Formats: sequence, structure tokens, C-alpha cells
Amino acid sequence: MGYRRRGWVMEEFRGTGKIYEQTASKMFHIPIGEITKGSPYRARGKVASLACRQYGGAEGALISMGALNFVEEEELKGLVQSWRAANPHIVNYWYEIDGAVKAAVKEEDDKGRNGYGILPVRDVKDRTAVRKGAVLCKTKDDREPLRLGKC
Repeated sequence: MGYRRRGWVMEEFRGTGKIYEQTASKMFHIPIGEITKGSPYRARGKVASLACRQYGGAEGALISMGALNFVEEEELKGLVQSWRAANPHIVNYWYEIDGAVKAAVKEEDDKGRNGYGILPVRDVKDRTAVRKGAVLCKTKDDREPLRLGKC
């Protein structure tokens, strides 16, 4: 089950849609009514929502999203930890995906292919794509390599 099916994030989108305010409320344990558009808490909730949600984003993602424009670098680790504590369903989803991908690549049948119909990256012929980090796996029937983000 992915994070799209559970957790407060989707409920908030279905409700008022104030995702940045709700994120800040959960991160800093402040009532949502106290977080306004100009609030420094909302700014932290916004940048954490945008930077941390995907792919295990951490301090580097926050910096890329402009967090240093309104927080000190020493605060970044705490923002990441607060966001992750407020979003355990998303963090757990990362671990589910990580485990599934590792299992899919590791488990092979007698022909060197796994039950998910993919070949480990080491068997992909297009080494250029592998060097660029674009190929995760190749399908059993030799279609185009699956590319990260387009699986």
C-alpha cells in the first residue's frame, strides 16, 4: 500500500487543501489556526513538504528548495526530522519501495531472471544509460529499459 492511499496528507488535499499549514502544524505541534500565509512556520512547512516528500529528501533537498533564505543551516536537520516524524506513512512507503526493488533485483530464477520480469542492471546491454544512472532494469521480453520515474 502506497502513501497515496493512507495518511493525513490525502485527507488534507480532499479537505481544505492547506497542506503547508497542516504540515507545519504537525511538524511543530501548533494549532493549524495559528499558522497563516506569512507565518515562518508555514514557510518551513512548505519547504519541507516540497523537499522532503520525494525520495527521502534531506538537508540537500531543503537547500535546493531555498530553505537557507529563511532558516539557518543548523536548523535543516531538525526540519527533516520533524517532517519525517509528521509523515511516517510516507517514510514507511520509501522503505516498502526500497525493499521491493532490492528483492526484485536480487531474486532470480534458473535463467537469471526474477519473478518480476526484470533483469538486474548488470545484465542490461545499454551501458550508456546505466552509467548515467537512468536504467533500473530491463523487461523480460527485451522491451525498452525501464527508466527511473517511468516505471
